[in-house]
Amino acid sequence: MHHFKQLSSKAISRSRRAHVLAFIIPESVIYTTYLLLDLCFSYTLILADFLKYAGIIGCFIYTQYICAQMPPKKRHYCLSICAFLILFADYCLLFTDQYLTGLLIFLAVQLLYALVQQSAKKLVHFLTACAFAALPAMLFLRPVSRADPALIAAAAFYIVILAANTTRAFSLYFKKHSPDRLLFALGLLLYSLCDLNVGLANSAHFLTSQAPVCLHMLAAPAVRAIATGAMWFFYLPAQVLIALSIPAEKDAALPKAHTQILPGQTSGQY
Repeated sequence: MHHFKQLSSKAISRSRRAHVLAFIIPESVIYTTYLLLDLCFSYTLILADFLKYAGIIGCFIYTQYICAQMPPKKRHYCLSICAFLILFADYCLLFTDQYLTGLLIFLAVQLLYALVQQSAKKLVHFLTACAFAALPAMLFLRPVSRADPALIAAAAFYIVILAANTTRAFSLYFKKHSPDRLLFALGLLLYSLCDLNVGLANSAHFLTSQAPVCLHMLAAPAVRAIATGAMWFFYLPAQVLIALSIPAEKDAALPKAHTQILPGQTSGQY
């Protein structure tokens, strides 16, 4: 029996590697292509946006496929739903002007990421702490931004919960080192870097004349040009890492028929 489990585990491992390569290679081609298109055409070519969205669709398909192979667990459900929600959020931000809708969907994604890392009971305390931490950010942004108050409130809460999720992900990794936890933490770190550049790229559209000089310096054309390219430089790798962070269940694919005890055998025999 132990020998069979070892063979099955190796087969599952080979299958997982094949799935990972089938996912990473197309994503790498998409990633390289849209970066080159953005660089050559100054972010004006619609084809680059379609490629970016194709990369997100690839992450969605991989996540759904892997989660479908896993036993039902909170982590798998949450990451599967997140991948589905991200399809809508990125559509809103890439192809429409529905920024608030996209942001609210991403906020829901971060709430699910928070649930992945802790129990539902602890989540209430976590969200309460994030809400209080978001208040200073809202008070700071309100007088210096022309954005809708609802957008400011959502952005402030999103920034805080993303920072908290990233910090907690690394904290959990340092408590117990595992590839899955490291991939998830690195994915959230790249997520944070992407959103930092989202803020820089769009700062000129929302800053008022009352904003501090340092903020207007960050809204300079050269800074915004770099930030525009850096958004998707970080974003697709973040989604790929989070998709790859779904842990492999070594015993999930073990056929039950082979684990039954045959007549004349004891539980310790194969």
